[in-house]
Amino acid sequence: MNEQDIEMLKDKTISLAIFTYKPSERPESREAAIKELRKYINRVRKYEKQKKLPKCKYFSLTHLSQGGNWHHHIIFAAAAEVQEICAFWKKGIWAVQEDLPPNLKESLACDFSI
Repeated sequence: MNEQDIEMLKDKTISLAIFTYKPSERPESREAAIKELRKYINRVRKYEKQKKLPKCKYFSLTHLSQGGNWHHHIIFAAAAEVQEICAFWKKGIWAVQEDLPPNLKESLACDFSI
């Protein structure tokens, strides 16, 4: 990550989102869950391109709960409103914590590379 990338993140909101699946939409495997997350990210990218926004940066973790349900934890650094881009998730419900604390934002800024 270069200085320009780090500077660009300073103007973005960093948020934590969790995406879950409706019972009828639950993937059979981790690979299938990741494929669904990639489709979601592609929809976000299309939206960003239409709105002429810079691409969001993100980290994601795909996790199987003790109850056997796949879900995704995502940390976003986005120029778009996070509520707007989370709404592109159609496979279940989502929750978001917007604008993480400044000390966490600073520590993450050097790690975003996607």
